[in-house]
Amino acid sequence: MNRSQLVQAVTESTQVTRRTVEDVVEELFDMIITEVRSGRKVTVVGFGTFTPTRRASRVGRNPRTGAVV
Repeated sequence: MNRSQLVQAVTESTQVTRRTVEDVVEELFDMIITEVRSGRKVTVVGFGTFTPTRRASRVGRNPRTGAVV
C-alpha cells in the first residue's frame, strides 16, 4: 500500500474529507522523519519502529559499464 492508497482507504472508512486525510498523513510522516533525522527513535505501537542509522559512504558502480557512480 502506498501513500495515496492509504489516504483513499482512510477516506472511504471515515466521514473525513480526502484533503483532511492527506494533511494528517503528510503531517504524521513529516513528524516521524523529523524525529528520526534528529537522532531519536520513533515507535508507533502496532505499526512500526523507526530508528536512525548511520552508514559509511561507499562507492557505487554502474552494473553495465562499471563506471563509478
